Amino acid sequence: MEFVMGGLFALAVGLIALWAWSLAVSTRRDRQEAQEREREEQARREREAREARLYRRGEPLRCLNCGFAFRGPLPDTGCPQCHLAALVVTEAEARKEQINGNSGH
Repeated sequence: MEFVMGGLFALAVGLIALWAWSLAVSTRRDRQEAQEREREEQARREREAREARLYRRGEPLRCLNCGFAFRGPLPDTGCPQCHLAALVVTEAEARKEQINGNSGH
């Protein structure tokens, strides 16, 4: 009888340990997914804020890659000359970059 009770106790302890481990894994996964969603949401908000500035009609824009200046809105293909959208900023931001010496040249 003692052997059976000891086995049942060991089985119960093992099941509780397995349950605790699976709970920890699922909690960690949920936390990572929530952090990933938050990063994606932050990137989306930053992109929308940037695009709101770049897609105004008549806004003077400048490509920091090739230096080409043109009037907004920013085309889907990016800069009309080098087709790179990532380095297109407003003219005011381009002047600020030149003043601060952050143009990368």
